[in-house]
Amino acid sequence: MATSPPATNVPESHLDIDVLNGRYSSGRGSWEELFDYGTTRYHLRLNPSNDGKGVQDELLQRLGRAVDEVDDDQVDDCADECRRLMWPLLKSDYSSRSGFAESEVIKIEGQTVDGVLQPRKHDAYLKHPRTAPIFNSFPDVPTFPRHAVTQLEKLDHEIFKVKINDETLCMKTVHRTASEENFVREIKILHQCSHAFIIRLVGLVTNDDAYVEAMLMEYIPNAETLRDREQIDSVELTKWTQQMKEAIDYLHNKGCVWGDAKPDNVLIRENGDIVLIDFGGGFTSEWIEEEHYESVSGDLLAWERIVEFMKRRAA
Repeated sequence: MATSPPATNVPESHLDIDVLNGRYSSGRGSWEELFDYGTTRYHLRLNPSNDGKGVQDELLQRLGRAVDEVDDDQVDDCADECRRLMWPLLKSDYSSRSGFAESEVIKIEGQTVDGVLQPRKHDAYLKHPRTAPIFNSFPDVPTFPRHAVTQLEKLDHEIFKVKINDETLCMKTVHRTASEENFVREIKILHQCSHAFIIRLVGLVTNDDAYVEAMLMEYIPNAETLRDREQIDSVELTKWTQQMKEAIDYLHNKGCVWGDAKPDNVLIRENGDIVLIDFGGGFTSEWIEEEHYESVSGDLLAWERIVEFMKRRAA
């Protein structure tokens, strides 16, 4: 009789997964992710049903719309929901296996049968890692070997609270985005910036071959995003409106743009000041139309909409 694998490294929730790779196929409308669960690596997948009556269909449609609109937050939310839908199938499969580590990737696809999601095998492939460490083209940025980094806490997907030489920092790895280009873009922008209301780049983490695996930024204790703040008083409204505009003007004077400007990418420091984050590109349609993507006008339009967002919460 098979015994359940040990509980070591088994995530407690579908939200605790560290995704190694994932994608949404616009043509087929499918979702899939690769990650480790306990001693086993899983490749989960959802396809639309043939009759349009699958329990996964509406969710995959929402995911498709979010991908088309480049709404990263909604994409993340939908991916979490896809994983939640597949979670019982994964747990059932894992508990049926032996206590030894699997050398193969277990591939499970969810298929609706009589209104219930059932597992079946698939033959799709996802590579790992999805993004490779990059050549260090930033000689003026301090570097730290990866063995010098102690991870303290996972803050988000591929974002960690870490410690280096008794200093607490925030680390974002190259695997955070699906493109090395986005990762390089953010380093280039932050390397040019030194502003109180823009997140500060501290250094880069390199592997044994001196390639860059992650960037290090200042860690903001007890940070909340502007979207998290349910009420904003008149003093905060005036101050944050001005601080955001100062930071955006500073970027533009440097020949840079913020890009994915939205309340989710504005953090509030413990001293009450704001700080802009996330300079890897992209846009969210609620705040910037596609025709204004990666432009000064896009940043300014998003700033105006964020101000209106704050005013509604100050009312």
